[in-house]
Amino acid sequence: MAGILSKLTAPLRRLFTGRPTSLTPESHLAWVHEQMQRYVTTQYYTSPLSNDLNLTGETREMRDAYRKFAFKEPAVKAPLLKKVLSVASLDATVTPANNSGELGQRIASFVDHAIGTSAGGWPGLLFNTMTMALVDGFSLCEKKLTVYQRGEWRGFWGLAELRPKDTKDVTFTLDVYRNVVGIRNMIAGQGGVIFQPADFVVFTHLPIFSNPFGISDLRAANRAANLIEALIKLRSMLLENYSGPFLSYKKGNVGSMEEAKATLARARANGFVIINPEDELEVMNLATSSPAQFEDAIADLRKEAATAIGGSYLHLYESKTDQGDSETHKSVSELFEWWLATSVCQALNSQLVGDLVYPNFGHNVDLPTISLGAVNYVEVMKVLEMVEKAQAVGMEVSQEHVRELVPLEAPRHAGDVLKKPTPAALPGAGGDDEDKLPKPLPAKKPPEPKKQVAA
Repeated sequence: MAGILSKLTAPLRRLFTGRPTSLTPESHLAWVHEQMQRYVTTQYYTSPLSNDLNLTGETREMRDAYRKFAFKEPAVKAPLLKKVLSVASLDATVTPANNSGELGQRIASFVDHAIGTSAGGWPGLLFNTMTMALVDGFSLCEKKLTVYQRGEWRGFWGLAELRPKDTKDVTFTLDVYRNVVGIRNMIAGQGGVIFQPADFVVFTHLPIFSNPFGISDLRAANRAANLIEALIKLRSMLLENYSGPFLSYKKGNVGSMEEAKATLARARANGFVIINPEDELEVMNLATSSPAQFEDAIADLRKEAATAIGGSYLHLYESKTDQGDSETHKSVSELFEWWLATSVCQALNSQLVGDLVYPNFGHNVDLPTISLGAVNYVEVMKVLEMVEKAQAVGMEVSQEHVRELVPLEAPRHAGDVLKKPTPAALPGAGGDDEDKLPKPLPAKKPPEPKKQVAA
């Protein structure tokens, strides 16, 4: 009775007092959990195109078509692979947990080694994780583990390969908060087999509303890709059937239609025709303006496809014209790549790093984090100059913060510290090295003038 009364009075208490809905934090969290279930999906078994998660109006046929033109249409393949390879080519850094000491350095070194020596290394792992996620909206990669038989990490559990799986017939079992609790493959009668999500890395592209199936990058390029293919086919038909010159034949004397047809046929076959002076033959080209129109339409659609996938298109051509600045377009595209790199790092940190660390170092250690980024040495120098000036005026600077901004690896052990050169070790600065340097020869004195003796 008391529980029912508490449920009835809790919303009123929250409305009029602004205080928590219950007297204790535990009961308040229980009430919030119960209320939030009303705003999330109650569908435990769902597919990528279920009604409550499909925000873009996709159909099964559309998703099947993505795979067909993703690597067939140049206007789609180029920006798609550029986006993936731009992220896969970034330098991967495994940062130890804060205040983890030498053990943290060793753990981070092992994670870097395990992924770097897996099939394909860092680039292959990132390529397998991202490529089909951009096409299908999500990707599914199986963790294939192994035990090292030799070397420094002999006996450790490592990563043999992060193997991508075909997600065409994959469905998920979700809880009320859209967390993946089971994976099913609906092909070949395997729908009754539930695979554990912990055995895979599930990477979701643009998980709006916690949608585990994500949004395909090719959804926005679908219209352009279809129209490009249709225009190219139509242009080919016109060139084949209507590109040749057309003959208009006016016969002076009234004759049969068959005779006129025969005359035109001979003209096409032989390349010339002999007519009477009173006859008139005109050569017409009906497709004179078609090529320019087709080229403009196809060019606009290619720009649309590139913009849908990469965020901009002009940077692909590396030019600076009246249309805009390629550097500006490049900065826009880098935002898309930055978000993709951030998302894939989050997936690897939450779903892969623990499987590499816990079996080898125990569950009481802190996990390192994976990050991707190219080293911009100009920005690094700016950071170091700013730190030096701050220390010069007496400001205290966080070493961990500087290490995050400066992508230089910390010493792996006590003997790995790179010592800065001392003034005594520099040539000409004194010390033991000064005696080893060749000394300059003494300068010769000019000859003294001879004295003249009087006669």
